[in-house]
Amino acid sequence: RLIFLRFFAQIMSGYRNFIDNALPTGFNAQAFLKKRSRATNQPVESMLMIMQFIETQGFLDYLERCNNAEEFTNNLLDKLQDATGRGQSPLAIFPSHVADPEIITIADSEIEGSEPGNRHCYKSFPANARTEEQEEKRKSILALVGGASKQVPSSPAVRISGGPKAESLSPRERAAERERMVLDIKVKLQGLWLRLLRLGATEDPLSSFEYGTILALIESDAEGIGGSGFVECIREHIHSGWQCRLTDEQFIAVKELLKTAITLASSRDDVSTIRDALEVSAEMYRKDPNNVQDYVQRHLLSLSVWEELRFWDGYFEYLMENCSNK
Repeated sequence: RLIFLRFFAQIMSGYRNFIDNALPTGFNAQAFLKKRSRATNQPVESMLMIMQFIETQGFLDYLERCNNAEEFTNNLLDKLQDATGRGQSPLAIFPSHVADPEIITIADSEIEGSEPGNRHCYKSFPANARTEEQEEKRKSILALVGGASKQVPSSPAVRISGGPKAESLSPRERAAERERMVLDIKVKLQGLWLRLLRLGATEDPLSSFEYGTILALIESDAEGIGGSGFVECIREHIHSGWQCRLTDEQFIAVKELLKTAITLASSRDDVSTIRDALEVSAEMYRKDPNNVQDYVQRHLLSLSVWEELRFWDGYFEYLMENCSNK
């Protein structure tokens, strides 16, 4: 809900200054577009999608409702724009739930030789307890993957651009080599993804080889093939009939992988991967709303991508093109 509001808050920044009841439509579209043109250093002619949007009946109906005093006071879009202008957190527009977080106190289980009455306080429920052996295994896998990420043989950035053999390849051969390795990465991701979902109930996905290897493929590839390939892998699985049912532990693993993919895509200005990852996240929630206790988007609110007008402009044009094609 908040991401949707921030989308329109960025696209329609300052729109209230151009509401003019003397005009037939009630909105000075030309002045608004000129203001956006100055703010984004883009010509008005390039804003065709936004021009079409502000001429839609839906937007005109929205402006009409804004003239209603009661509707205006409950307008979350305006509240969000005001809060952002004052430097407040976007979450300030929603009613606060509880002033102080509830502190949960859990007593230690009685173990022979331990002092009775030991208690620990948590702000949330702790993760599944791991034995020392499980924790060591988890650390060794992540350390191994972290070291391998600097020289992953499947990384196109390493294999294509490095070494005397790569320098001797013709442009056509280099392109063919790159396509082969991109396909290799995607095939590996598909296999790892399916194995991650098949882990037993007693296995921790975050400490698994599958999770560590997927993370390495996402993090080690400067061109973003690992991240975009992982998102594509989930999307294809959904299209094949997957109902998006995840255990709590699997959800945490998938959420962390998607968050990493989006963060790295943001640093590369890879808008298409960010867009695809957000749509996959939303589809996972829509497929199984009664079973999923959490949703990925809530964990993405801290990312800087939401403040970038260029991202929203590109996303808006993509949505408008999709609507016109249907």
